[in-house]
Amino acid sequence: MKELQDEKDGTGISVLCMLQSVKPHVARNGEKMCFLTLEDLSGTMEAVVFPILYAQRNGMLEPEQVLLIHGKISARDGENSILCNELQPGEQIRQLLAGRQLCIKLRSDDAKRQKAVTELCRCHPGETRVCFYLTDLRRYVASRRIAGVELTAPFRDALCRIVPEDCVGMVPAANGKMSANTKNEGKAP
Repeated sequence: MKELQDEKDGTGISVLCMLQSVKPHVARNGEKMCFLTLEDLSGTMEAVVFPILYAQRNGMLEPEQVLLIHGKISARDGENSILCNELQPGEQIRQLLAGRQLCIKLRSDDAKRQKAVTELCRCHPGETRVCFYLTDLRRYVASRRIAGVELTAPFRDALCRIVPEDCVGMVPAANGKMSANTKNEGKAP
């Protein structure tokens, strides 16, 4: 959210974030709308959901839910907020992420972080595959000790305490099963 504070009025954006709170509101014309407080690892930001979109999505707006928001920046009184054009709930995000795996950039000699990430993933079992991109070797490897992980806000927060946020991303899943020595040519996150 921090980087969105510097965007110009009217800039189109898409952001993956956590819904912190929902404040219902009645517009001047009597229609229902709401204000959202959104958060990611960099901070919080307010967003506006106008009546038409609110009528379509109000049933899914629950705090602590991950949302993919498409909209544009509104700059007023020195503060930026998001005018929402579309909200995609967690289930739709999971569909978007199907066929992708979580990739974490580390050096091959960083055994301490590799172990910490592996232990964290084992505490959050799920279906999303995990791989490491070893920056010094320039290759992808999968841990035999991680079956998969559930991508949740607590997992994300804990992961970003182990590795910087810019060392975590989603990449296309390798065809077949990756082993600890399998290369997957492609770009790192």
